[in-house]
Amino acid sequence: MRLHGVLLGAMSELDDRVCTTLLLRYQQGLTFDEMAEITGENAGTLQARVARALRRLRARIELGT
Repeated sequence: MRLHGVLLGAMSELDDRVCTTLLLRYQQGLTFDEMAEITGENAGTLQARVARALRRLRARIELGT
């Protein structure tokens, strides 16, 4: 449960646009092309945003704060 709390805390610090992108990808299971259709953004931009966000989340989880 501690991991869950850390993850929620880290997610709450993300920009809304970044958080939405992560939720579309991992909660809804959409492809980057599907996400691009929904958001009107480039699929490559969304892919880069997810990669950056995952690095941030991973670092935060490893710190455990």
